[in-house]
Amino acid sequence: MDSAEHCRAQLAECSRLMPLAESAAEATVLKNLIRSRKMIANQMALYEALLQDRE
Repeated sequence: MDSAEHCRAQLAECSRLMPLAESAAEATVLKNLIRSRKMIANQMALYEALLQDRE
């Protein structure tokens, strides 16, 4: 399973690639990936916090 840290690293890579998009379609895909990875990272962080609270 991905960690919040891993998702944020992927988010950073998509953000780095955004200015290099060669078409509107490529930019749209990157925007969608950025939004999705941000949501997943936030959810993973919450999940990780819940797991730590159980311990």
